[in-house]
Amino acid sequence: MEIRRRKEEGGLYGRTAIQSKKAVLSYGQLSEICGRMKGLLRDRNLILHICTNTIDAISGYAAFFNCGQVQLLAGEETGREQIEAFMSLYRPRYLYILASRRQEYPDFRVVTRIGTYVLLETGCRVPYRMHDSLALLLTTSGSTGSRKFVRLSYQNVRANAESIAEYLELNREERPVLILPMYYAYGLSIINSHFLVGATLLLPDKSIFQKEFWDYFERNGATSISGTPYMYEMLNKCGFFNRKFPGLRMMTQAGGKLPGQLHKKAARYAEQNGIRFYAMYGQTEATARIAWLPYQWAVRKCGSIGQAIPGGRLVLEDESGKEIREPRTEGELVYYGANVSMGYAEGWKDLEKGDERQGRLCTGDLGMRDEDGFYYITGRKKRIIKMFGKRVSLDEAETLIREQFPGADCCCGGRDDALAVATDEKEEGNRKAMQLFIADRIKVPLACVTVKYLECLPRTESGKIRYDLI
Repeated sequence: MEIRRRKEEGGLYGRTAIQSKKAVLSYGQLSEICGRMKGLLRDRNLILHICTNTIDAISGYAAFFNCGQVQLLAGEETGREQIEAFMSLYRPRYLYILASRRQEYPDFRVVTRIGTYVLLETGCRVPYRMHDSLALLLTTSGSTGSRKFVRLSYQNVRANAESIAEYLELNREERPVLILPMYYAYGLSIINSHFLVGATLLLPDKSIFQKEFWDYFERNGATSISGTPYMYEMLNKCGFFNRKFPGLRMMTQAGGKLPGQLHKKAARYAEQNGIRFYAMYGQTEATARIAWLPYQWAVRKCGSIGQAIPGGRLVLEDESGKEIREPRTEGELVYYGANVSMGYAEGWKDLEKGDERQGRLCTGDLGMRDEDGFYYITGRKKRIIKMFGKRVSLDEAETLIREQFPGADCCCGGRDDALAVATDEKEEGNRKAMQLFIADRIKVPLACVTVKYLECLPRTESGKIRYDLI
């Protein structure tokens, strides 16, 4: 994901790289920021980057990446206590943060300013070596609560961006609207892949429930929108599928499995309106993407994650590690590719480690492959409980409930012989029906299933359920 400086490269220099409601940044200006940062930061350092979906945060990210710095990305909601914990664990030399929060760190020296952001020198001078390939540290949970990060190399980022740009057929005319947080692997992959082809990122400052968002969307000619299953549920609730957007050419979805009915609705909406709808699958441990379902198959292969991305390979393995070749046979999904991360970090001592995975990732997801070679996720290896000797997938239980009760949100947990369901369904009668339904479907005694009401299920900013808080 290089930002090129030469004007002669197809006129990219003068094209718009990022556009918000109030400002525009060209590729030439972005290149100048990269050059200024390269002259300022001559040594290789760790930078704690508190991200917002703004021009100054994204341009800072690109500048640091292109001049060989290592970044630990965290969300804008990261409080001072969490920042101090990161400081203690990872000892970054610099903190890149909104200037409005500068007063929280009066002892840190201001090195430079990029618009609304400042780069602060933290005073952490404990010498340690970082591996030459290390580029990014991304959280695995989609939230700032975890202190465990995925170590990504420059090669990981570039390989995944190139693959995504290839299968989505991206070009410089793309104008994606970015609603996913940039510290989340999915959101960051949108930035990387579109910068790679010289496209324009659109940054709305309103939520999808506000009229101003859609005014901005249409006025600025947004060509694509991307979201998690939760975001697609919100799009459904706000009437997105009842409207037409002449400029919209592509919709992408990742970050979990869409409920079957919603997948079909999105796929048929896209088909009827000449839009390419891509259901995708990925993990932070693979930088972002692992598999994609071509839009031509979106309706016929509803629920499938498709096939491995260009340059990657997917296989299924049984419990002994033997490859499964027969169709419709469940096993663990194992992925091979240049985008597989180097491993994990839980502190500064881990930053010196090399590539521990060597291009192979055991995803922890269970799946199967149909006769046409398309893959389906059937559950999570670690989200399995045994009920009276039978394996019960908590993910599958959630899917069954959501499809049967489409108006309710839910999540499942539990232990052997006890399934616990949390839902935002207020009506006691409906919760009782939910209990009866799932007990009957998985064939367990009713007394072994509990359904409790929660006003709002705890979710990360990207829409993933925080099971640790339930």
